[in-house]
Amino acid sequence: RPMPVKVVDAGVVAAYAVGHYQYGSSFFIKTDGSLWAMGLNNHGQLGDGTTEDRHSPVKVVDGGVIAVATGFSHTLFLKEDGSVWAMGRNSYYNLGDGTNQNRHSPVKVVDSGVVAVAAAGAHSQIVKTDGSLWSVGANDFGQLGDGTNADRNAWTKVLDTGVRDVAAEGPSVFVFADPNKAPTDLTLTPGTILENQPAGTIVGDLNASDTDAFLG
Repeated sequence: RPMPVKVVDAGVVAAYAVGHYQYGSSFFIKTDGSLWAMGLNNHGQLGDGTTEDRHSPVKVVDGGVIAVATGFSHTLFLKEDGSVWAMGRNSYYNLGDGTNQNRHSPVKVVDSGVVAVAAAGAHSQIVKTDGSLWSVGANDFGQLGDGTNADRNAWTKVLDTGVRDVAAEGPSVFVFADPNKAPTDLTLTPGTILENQPAGTIVGDLNASDTDAFLG
């Protein structure tokens, strides 16, 4: 479409997510907390229980959803109770359910205590209420930020504290400091990311080669 077209009349949007341009899956959250999906569904990433592509929005979850993130072929969403759910391709254990089995319907992968989610490529990240950052999945470029390039089949703590939000794209991860805390070193296991940065700013790309951005 060369011009915008109306997709939903009303009640949108609390949040939305769009997958990689080659992997065309799209999601939106309505103001009632319901999650809707459309587009490519070859690995079940839409979460509607099928692998059928959808040319118009289908409801995936009735309510309670506050955030959604999508990678190349997998999706995470966060519910208001702090639980994390995932669906889609799971070849690199990137859904975080401890298996490498694709999921065509949402499965709970974290019970509670999460405030932010990110998905990209074949890896996933979450931020917990204590400000810690956790990663799972493919790690060939070091995108999990754990100081290795070993894939992880279970959630692995990357930062102990000080994280407010996280975003991911392809093999890179961007971490955001907590704006309510004073500037501080973010303690990485086993190193430090961007020493003494002002709170509330982007504090680094975990895939960066700049030694000031990643001190392992």
